[in-house]
Amino acid sequence: MMSLARTSLLALAGRQYLYKLKAHANLLTTLTVVQLIALFFTLLGGTGMVNTGNGHLNITVTTFSSANFIVFTLTWAFVAAIVLTGKSALNLDFAFVSTRLSRSLANAALLLTMGALGGLVIALGGILMRVIFFISGRGADIIGADFYLPPGDLLLGTLVAALYVTLTATLGYFLGSLIQRRKILAVIIPALLVGSLMLEVRNPNIRLSLTAMKFFTAETSPGIFVLKALAASGLLLLGSIVVSRRTEVRR
Repeated sequence: MMSLARTSLLALAGRQYLYKLKAHANLLTTLTVVQLIALFFTLLGGTGMVNTGNGHLNITVTTFSSANFIVFTLTWAFVAAIVLTGKSALNLDFAFVSTRLSRSLANAALLLTMGALGGLVIALGGILMRVIFFISGRGADIIGADFYLPPGDLLLGTLVAALYVTLTATLGYFLGSLIQRRKILAVIIPALLVGSLMLEVRNPNIRLSLTAMKFFTAETSPGIFVLKALAASGLLLLGSIVVSRRTEVRR
């Protein structure tokens, strides 16, 4: 009986996931628009510029990277995950005879899909940027050993980007679940974030957000980073499930 119940739960969650994937197809359209905007700003001015000279010779070095693609995609994932916890998204669940657990599993699968797609478009965005430079006739001005990406580095970069997007999405989903639990948190959470950032700017000895970011970004071992990202994402999803189970079914 336990095996039959587990299979039924997974099948139910799978059907909900497919339904949610179709219902939230607009999020994929939004991701495409966000990537185009990131590409526009990247090609417009790069991600950094250095000017140097000695009075007779001036050199301007413009740096181009995937930084804009990463920032824009992470922002998309965070906002989209919060949208998934909203009332309109919650009402979609009533098209099914479901449970809070099956809903949470379907949303978890959707967040993982968002992470995979986000990591993929970040990698493709970097490649597209390189192609545009070549076909625009600016190839002769390009200097950089990292212009050509080996397949192994491309796959590793896609995996790392996907994990960052997944981590950001699960964080947004967790915060959105908390806000659905207590509406007042919609004001308290942003206030705490802004207040902590202001406190860190004024006091160099306090680096809470920077320490949290370095826990992931400063990791040099790919294997350990994968474990950190998966563990953090899993805990956030677990916390979201616990919070969602305490939320009213429909309001």
